[in-house]
Amino acid sequence: MSAHIVPTTGRAVFAHYMVGNITTDHIHQDVDDAVAMGLDGFALNVQCPTDSWANNLVLEMDNYIRNQHYDFGIFISMDVYASGGPSCGQGPAGYVDMCVNAMGYDAYYKVNDKYMVSTYSSGGGTWDTWNAFKLSVKNNGKYDVYWIPNLGDTEGYWSSDAGWWYYWGNLTDGLFSWESAWPALGQDAADQSGGTGGVARDQVIIDAAETEGASYMIPLSLMQYKNSYSTNVYRQGKTNFMQRLHDILEIESDALEFVEYITWNDGPEGHYIGNLWPEQNTDAAPNNYANDIWPHNALQPIIQSFATAFRASAGPSDMRPQNGEDAVGAIWYHTLAFDDTCPFEGIGEYTFWDKPAGYETFSLTTHWAVVLDDTVGGYAPSDLELIITTATDDQVVVTDLSAGLNFAQGPNINAGYSVSMVLAPKTGTTVLYSASGGKCPASSCTEGFYNLN
Repeated sequence: MSAHIVPTTGRAVFAHYMVGNITTDHIHQDVDDAVAMGLDGFALNVQCPTDSWANNLVLEMDNYIRNQHYDFGIFISMDVYASGGPSCGQGPAGYVDMCVNAMGYDAYYKVNDKYMVSTYSSGGGTWDTWNAFKLSVKNNGKYDVYWIPNLGDTEGYWSSDAGWWYYWGNLTDGLFSWESAWPALGQDAADQSGGTGGVARDQVIIDAAETEGASYMIPLSLMQYKNSYSTNVYRQGKTNFMQRLHDILEIESDALEFVEYITWNDGPEGHYIGNLWPEQNTDAAPNNYANDIWPHNALQPIIQSFATAFRASAGPSDMRPQNGEDAVGAIWYHTLAFDDTCPFEGIGEYTFWDKPAGYETFSLTTHWAVVLDDTVGGYAPSDLELIITTATDDQVVVTDLSAGLNFAQGPNINAGYSVSMVLAPKTGTTVLYSASGGKCPASSCTEGFYNLN
């Protein structure tokens, strides 16, 4: 482990965690895995605060964190977009009891003695709605709320209008964005404001937050592919994910205090990096693409290196492996290497079988990232090469490696050929590290639908 990273207080990296009805052992495993990869906590997405199993999960997670003596926090993320629907019928006021109970737990995350609460959307609430929520938590439990909501659905948010701050500013302790994690639907990453990575949208809010004395929690996500619940969309990941990770580390602002990875375990949305437990993921449609065949946990060591650097206000060149190895890396790609029309496209009213909205931004390109220590197997990074192979005669050799984060796009996938990545000295035949074993790109639509996971 490199001595470049010196942790500082205040900054933290969380993962958005979809609260589900899962077993005790699986709750424990999720916490163990998140701690092992260096996360600071879970933002617990609660869709219906009156569900007993949701409250039980929060309690069990706290018990386990306390018993294991983990330095790991949890806080409630109020999914008021979902909770206001007919299946639950709860607005912000419906979360008061759950928040008060959870804030009494040892593991509940605090900022300057205030108890962090986030949201997914404003839920259509006004200043009065959310002020009443904060006052109710204070009056019922004596807890001061550190409110860091996602208000991206409110007018003037993305441009940080003066009128927006006049209305919301004295109520918010910080701000959290969601939609800036990916390009807009149908938009190529390079066409975003500021180009690939898209942090220019966040920078507008960060600058205003710093002026107003508020914090900012920036989102980070692999991509979005959702083909379930009557929704079929794809929002580009590709190099956008790693460019965004890189650019976050280069933002200089006291307001940028938090990162939230979206998500730990949202299988239907396709951007999970953690476990997908069968008892939580029982719907037929997402089980076709969000399962053990399509794991994303190879990204965890890279995010661990990122989290360590972020907490230390260090840059991408200061990233180092944190898991005891002197190199970590991953390669990712979609597996649709065909021009065929899938057999059920256009059948019926349900869109599952059709190309997702945003399909035009999909490509056959591979994408890779490696984080290197100052020496790897006794070699300087400049003496190494990365060999990416997608077919017998389709190979890219990367020779300009350096300590810290390295990333780019690789060659296109080829139907019927597996994808591999090898880190080796430029001279000799030694293989220091390798990555392989991902699903083989398909030459035809064998799955019956356009799987962009």
